[in-house]
Amino acid sequence: MDSNLIVMRFRDAVRGSFGFLEPRGFREVADLEHTSPTTATVTYIGKNVGFVLSLDLRDRCVDADVVMVSNGRLRRNWEGGYSANLVSHLVKYAGFRGVGRSNKRTGTDDVDVDGSVDRLAQLLAQFGLTLLEDKPESLPPRAS
Repeated sequence: MDSNLIVMRFRDAVRGSFGFLEPRGFREVADLEHTSPTTATVTYIGKNVGFVLSLDLRDRCVDADVVMVSNGRLRRNWEGGYSANLVSHLVKYAGFRGVGRSNKRTGTDDVDVDGSVDRLAQLLAQFGLTLLEDKPESLPPRAS
């Protein structure tokens, strides 16, 4: 499938599955989106917490990061803030025990964009309630 079509499908899937963020005060920020021939992102930010959804066509992967927001800007670990993979964050801070992962190839070169995005949205909705509160204490304290 054409990579531009996959990117469009990814962005549509994120907007559909993560639409529950907007009534909670998060907003999509188009200026923070990134697109290259092999990757794309969609970013939602609140006052204190942000989510960066990413598509990697080369690795055939959809993923999400939790990122600190300060003064309307994303602040990752190397910028004195906090950032972590969503699943890793939920395992470490929200009691999520993870999901099984299969190394078995499906025989297709397509990314399961819709299913992957939907699973991440379900994980956030079920286990990320503290993150969805968008309070400063929603994220762990920064390491000194």
